[in-house]
Amino acid sequence: EIDHEQVQAVGLFGNKVYYGDASRVDLLEAAGAAHARIMVIAVDDVAASTRIAEIVTRNYPNLKVLARARNRAHEHSLMDLGVTDIRRETFASSLETAHVMLRSLGFSEKKAAKMIGVFREHDEAMLDEQRRFRDDEKLFIDFTNRSAVQLAEVFARDLAGDETEKD
Repeated sequence: EIDHEQVQAVGLFGNKVYYGDASRVDLLEAAGAAHARIMVIAVDDVAASTRIAEIVTRNYPNLKVLARARNRAHEHSLMDLGVTDIRRETFASSLETAHVMLRSLGFSEKKAAKMIGVFREHDEAMLDEQRRFRDDEKLFIDFTNRSAVQLAEVFARDLAGDETEKD
């Protein structure tokens, strides 16, 4: 942890925390990274987070890395480094909010959960595919727009199927 106040606060609860820049191999060694089972990277600064991931994946190839990504571009950078277990910062809470909204609009629990699941699967597949086009803005935008249309079509067919089932 690079914030000394955070180190002190966490230490009050009996947790062992190392102060310093986690992109420094000497600090990682002192913290026992060579013998650790998992490294969690939850740094707010995207550049710092990516730098830490690069150092960890290069120096500790057998260390499992769990990382928090600030956004899609950050996740793409982490994926490029070989990090496979990534959580986007606001994705889960956005899905929870959408679920509550769907329930408030009158969708059943089962239907709302299904719609959220379809969206999650589509978004995760799209995220991986978008990575291929991220260096070409036009292709990236075209792909993203086509994907949004495809998702809307899936939901429209699904909702139309529900209407026919009710009759």
